[in-house]
Amino acid sequence: MGYQSESYQVVYAPGDNTGVGTVKVLLDKDGIHLYGDAQVFTNGAIARTPVTQQFDANAVDIAIWTATEGVWQVESVSETHTVAGGSGAQVDVKVCTGTQSPSQGTTQLGAVIDLTTAANTPKSPALIASPTHINPNDRVALDFGGTLTSLQGSITVNLKRIA
Repeated sequence: MGYQSESYQVVYAPGDNTGVGTVKVLLDKDGIHLYGDAQVFTNGAIARTPVTQQFDANAVDIAIWTATEGVWQVESVSETHTVAGGSGAQVDVKVCTGTQSPSQGTTQLGAVIDLTTAANTPKSPALIASPTHINPNDRVALDFGGTLTSLQGSITVNLKRIA
């Protein structure tokens, strides 16, 4: 008689006990899921990936990730700055298609992130009701505004593959 379970889990960690490089495998009714250091894989394909970008007072609008296959969506965003920006400093997360610049992309946030607030206070802004589908060659970009004087921080955009 065999053991019956909803899922099976296998964990591999290197012999140095750091946990770096740890891979966890989960087998369940939905398939095989591999959890690596930065990405989650489902049935051999990447299903989630975080993209982190540091920024400072010299930050310019920039594409931080380009889809190469599949269809993706922004799942969540988090931002923390250690030094606040100047007057009106803000950042928006946008999806750009074709030749769109970051300022022309479609916003993914319910409201821009205010970069003038108290330092070391993590923010996780609400997303728009229906995040844009990110197709191959579309980009996720940061659109900065206001005076960024002295600004220091980072933003993480968590992406989820939907097809």
